[in-house]
Amino acid sequence: MLLGGVAIGLTRSPIRQYKILTEIKDDWQWLNEQSGKRAFDVLKRNKLVAERTQAGGRKQIVLTPQGKNEALTLNLEEITIPQKRKLLWDGRWRIVAFDIPERRRRYRTIFRYHLQRLGFIELQKSLFIYPYKCFNEVQQIVDDLFLKKYVRLIIADSIDQESKYLKTFKLYRN
Repeated sequence: MLLGGVAIGLTRSPIRQYKILTEIKDDWQWLNEQSGKRAFDVLKRNKLVAERTQAGGRKQIVLTPQGKNEALTLNLEEITIPQKRKLLWDGRWRIVAFDIPERRRRYRTIFRYHLQRLGFIELQKSLFIYPYKCFNEVQQIVDDLFLKKYVRLIIADSIDQESKYLKTFKLYRN
């Protein structure tokens, strides 16, 4: 756990931070009270959680909007494209195009990482291609990262240099 925190502090890459967080998330259940308080203080300092006092003096810890965004990215790792869909290719290409502003660079990097993790091939920095039905999974990632207005999903019957991508995905045209 301590090494995970050090690793997060030493890396500047959002993808590496994300990977470290997903690897150490199971260790959180072993925190004792003191280290839990320290962790809470760090989350509070980073404006990921807030503490509210309820009637009767009872305290409540709530996620801030920024904290909700961070929590959602941890669940993205569970999104996969079912293997049975990869058995039958319908001859169409799924293209994801996006133009995510610089101020949301971290989410753009995380989005690219998840497209690649799902098996997409990068055509250009903001253009990815995949041969199998996958828009529900991509839409879930888009929704979780609040990127809807920056991302377009396209289905194409053919693309130029198709033979290159057929070979990459080990596909054949009938």
